Amino acid sequence: MSAYAALSNVLPILGVGAASALAAVAAPSYARFFLNGFRADGEVRQYARSTFLTRQLFRTRTRNGVLLLATLFERKVEVLADIGWDGVRAESMDRLRLAALISLLNGPGPLGASVEVLSFYAALAGQKPVVHGVSVNPADTKQETAAVLYGGAEYILAPYATFAQDKLGVTSAALVYPEGAGQDDAARGQASAFETLGIPINVVSYPPNAPDLTVPLLAADAQNVDLVMPVINTSDCVKFAEAQRQLNIPDEKVLASPVCITPATIEGLGDFPEWIYAVASSLSIDPTDPSVPPYTDILTAQGQEAFIGDPWVLVGFGQVMTLAKFMNGLGEDVTPDGIVEQMKAFGGPLILGSPELDCGKYPEAPGVCNDHTQFYKYNGPDGWEQAGDYYPPPDGWVAPG
Repeated sequence: MSAYAALSNVLPILGVGAASALAAVAAPSYARFFLNGFRADGEVRQYARSTFLTRQLFRTRTRNGVLLLATLFERKVEVLADIGWDGVRAESMDRLRLAALISLLNGPGPLGASVEVLSFYAALAGQKPVVHGVSVNPADTKQETAAVLYGGAEYILAPYATFAQDKLGVTSAALVYPEGAGQDDAARGQASAFETLGIPINVVSYPPNAPDLTVPLLAADAQNVDLVMPVINTSDCVKFAEAQRQLNIPDEKVLASPVCITPATIEGLGDFPEWIYAVASSLSIDPTDPSVPPYTDILTAQGQEAFIGDPWVLVGFGQVMTLAKFMNGLGEDVTPDGIVEQMKAFGGPLILGSPELDCGKYPEAPGVCNDHTQFYKYNGPDGWEQAGDYYPPPDGWVAPG
């Protein structure tokens, strides 16, 4: 056989093989045709055991560590639980595995993030109470055995509309938020409250990795409305402020959540923007609030002065103290069911929180305990002033489904 004939026979085979290899690299769905299911099961199981040991998940006090390993390529889920789960492991692990499989099928995005939280509740199987401070995830608020003490995002953002109408006299508004970054439901809840009051609102989303926020602000006509509201994550605070200033939007037209009251904002801008800020709790740098001095004294005594201005440390403190109140109310007979009963009956007062509390007020979100928010204006060197006491959502407002 001549060299040409040999090449003419071999090259097509090599070409098909190379093309198949490239296709397998570029298209995981094609590569799965060559995957041996039994070997994949073994490899995933071995990797899970190795990860469990190297991450030392066995070092929990009651040996109740759980590793959930979900592999994107193999589409396999391995749940590895420590001995503390013996006796209840089968049912709970099956639920956890099912939630993880659903997450794999849905892929990345806000739904996938929600399913991750659902997998947490699937592991608990309704047998343990969960006490939250604030939650942006609807999966938390829908749990019968959860208490979101300071409120779910939709429910504590809705009062912005009441404050905007009653205190600021707003007749038009704009709202921008990063799509698929965990703020979608919060933005819908906030926008729907303005719609309930008949206040026109322009709602514009933007990619979470957008480097510049001037485009969404322009799209929302932010320069011409009465009020501009960012429903954003902490990482976007500096970007939003820079875009707002570039477009000459006055600080007093901006109403933001406390996610921007962090050291990262000061590091990026030199100081907090002189916006109006909404908080569903006390503001730890407001000495006129009678609950604040005892709190700051405790942090100072513990050498934690650096965290006094952090609103999330404050919420966490109130969260732990309220759980301690529930447990103290049960005396020596502390049980999960007893804590749930304490949660459902809890009507306040909430330490460093709203004076009005009603856990279970919303049938569609039984975990929500608070739907009131207060407001502060930051005045730079002159400090903070309260712009409005605790406001509820508008009358007739219904959280969007």
